[in-house]
Amino acid sequence: MLVAAGYRHAMNYILPKHNINYDPDASSFPLKATALNSSNVSFVSHAQDKPFGSYLQQTLDFSQFKALFDAVNATTGSLQSRGEAHVTIITPPEFDRVLKPAGVTIQEIEEIAQQANIQHSRLSPVCLGRFNGSLPNPAVDADKGRFLLYSLVVEDKFDDLLAIRQDIFNLYHKKGGEGALFQPESFWPHVTIGFDRRDLFIEDGIYKGSNYCYAPSERERQQREKRLFLSVAGIGFTGSLLAAVALGHRRAHRAAKAAGESITHNQVNWAFRAFGLGTMYAFAIVGCGAAIGSYYMQQRGVTSMSEFAAYMRGRVQGAMGTSMKKRHNVEGAEDAKLLDTANSWLDQVDEESNQKKISFSKIKALANSEKSSMSIGERMRAVFGFNKKE
Repeated sequence: MLVAAGYRHAMNYILPKHNINYDPDASSFPLKATALNSSNVSFVSHAQDKPFGSYLQQTLDFSQFKALFDAVNATTGSLQSRGEAHVTIITPPEFDRVLKPAGVTIQEIEEIAQQANIQHSRLSPVCLGRFNGSLPNPAVDADKGRFLLYSLVVEDKFDDLLAIRQDIFNLYHKKGGEGALFQPESFWPHVTIGFDRRDLFIEDGIYKGSNYCYAPSERERQQREKRLFLSVAGIGFTGSLLAAVALGHRRAHRAAKAAGESITHNQVNWAFRAFGLGTMYAFAIVGCGAAIGSYYMQQRGVTSMSEFAAYMRGRVQGAMGTSMKKRHNVEGAEDAKLLDTANSWLDQVDEESNQKKISFSKIKALANSEKSSMSIGERMRAVFGFNKKE
């Protein structure tokens, strides 16, 4: 039975992207930035009382994969699609042959999955996989001949789905199931894109890890984030430069005062010193920060700012043992309702004055009432240690 134990952790099959062997003639295929985000997609139950009718999946929005299917099908013209997209977490053979005989019900599996917020599981694309060949051991004559199959290989980057499989294994083991028959880590997440005859599975001898990679998949988000990163880096450098110039100017002012001369009497000299000092600080701060940050993210396989944010959320959740939402008993629907309410406040207008009820000046006054009379310039000077203008 191919669902037996003995496989290594699934993540071991996801090689670093520079070690993946792509087809030299394959081009990059487009993938929408939000394709793997299923937080707004409803969970779909598959609990049919028939052979191979029950399984567990993370449901995705098929419309997000339509462009990828069309691009792939344009190269063959012979593919068919199911018209839906998902990542299978518990396969039909795993349930029918292993879990169900041990007394584990599909309802218990789905309850575990929904408690773990399966639809919020974080996935990252690895590549477009392809099988174009004959099965090694066709079971029936209908399976003889060539098959063509395309799938998007994905990575369970923060082990969200693996954690669900481990919880299912714990229940299976608690009910007396034989541990050697179910290995949570024997798991290769992917999204089937299209096929010519039928989909293929592990039972057919097809493994869909990074070994299955055919072509890279380029996310629109990656392109946007590259541009965003350059913009943020430019803004950050400019801000660091201005802050450093202000600090340098302050030091120059102190040095001038200690030397017994007024900075206004020797503006050019001290200005050059301040600018030089500020520039040096800016390059040091931004350069070192960018180098350390880049090294830190590369060591963890993080390739974008959103992945870095997701990585940090995963670290925090791992340290706390739960998410902030769960810790404070905030439901997803309640959280969305609060955000919608806050957004609606921003557009509320006072009927008498015809002015927005929420303004920057009001927020400033509420946030720091004792300093509400200070102007923005006064606050900036206070931050850098300058006295109030005389």
